[in-house]
Amino acid sequence: MKINYSFLFIIPIALILLMDNMFTELAFPNNLEAQGNMLNMLMKGMAALSFGYSAVYFMRMSPVMRVAFGLTTLYVFAMVFESYYFYGTPMVYPHVFQKLFLFYFIFFVYTFYKGNFYLKFSHLVWFILGGFWLSVIVVHPDKLSLGAFTSHERGVYASSVYMLVIPFMYFLSKYIFEGKLFSLFMAFFILVSIVFFQHRTVWISTAIILIVYYLLIRFKSGLSINFVAKFMPIGIVMLIAGIASSAFLFSTNPEIITKIEESFSDIENFDSQGTGGWRYIQWMSYLPFIQDNWLIGMRFEGFELPSSSGVTTPTSRV
Repeated sequence: MKINYSFLFIIPIALILLMDNMFTELAFPNNLEAQGNMLNMLMKGMAALSFGYSAVYFMRMSPVMRVAFGLTTLYVFAMVFESYYFYGTPMVYPHVFQKLFLFYFIFFVYTFYKGNFYLKFSHLVWFILGGFWLSVIVVHPDKLSLGAFTSHERGVYASSVYMLVIPFMYFLSKYIFEGKLFSLFMAFFILVSIVFFQHRTVWISTAIILIVYYLLIRFKSGLSINFVAKFMPIGIVMLIAGIASSAFLFSTNPEIITKIEESFSDIENFDSQGTGGWRYIQWMSYLPFIQDNWLIGMRFEGFELPSSSGVTTPTSRV
């Protein structure tokens, strides 16, 4: 019997995805300390692996990527020197360097798959879906209810829900190009899941991705795909079925409509209500510092700014 080992090529990406909250929570449910230790270990290990692998296979990169790798490395060393010179320690704020080391994951994935492009995208899709739903069912089963939806109890982090966009686009593409109804069902199921977990930034991002995806197919693919013919018959059936099923659901649970209306209202009035309100205030508070240090940033000084809740706030400079 011949065994297909192509699934092993998901390991590099899987090691990076394992740092997401859904996997750390699945490994250590309700144990924040153990989750933090797991994340710290994975991040340090992957940073070392990513830098080492990218450096060894540096010549495998394109000229643009070589320049990017070199500039990133120079910036990291400059930060180490600045930290040692001004603070007497090479890494005064370790979390700052952790953010910088994330860039090496890009070089690692790029370099690895440029030389070993045997990854099957379906393996990545099912890895994400399996990890996501296993985490929800095991760690957050109480969030799978209408009560959790209407009371805005998300339970699942936005970063985890963002991952669902990958399998959504995968199955949507499978339906558009291959016409498989199973793929359409999976795309619809994942889209409903994205809506259900109520991260409005993911909603907006998904909508933007769909627009870009349509434009790429329309103007760059060279393929003539009739989207109306593809989706109109199924859309009509789904619309009728949706109206029939939702009529009972909404009549018995009118708070669902109220909740959806509130969510769209928060998106429309992002600068004054919902989580978008305080994000907007936060952005406007720190915008002057960005404008004053637009070239190389504030580096460590940026992590010593006064809290927006203190007497001296960034907004005082506006």
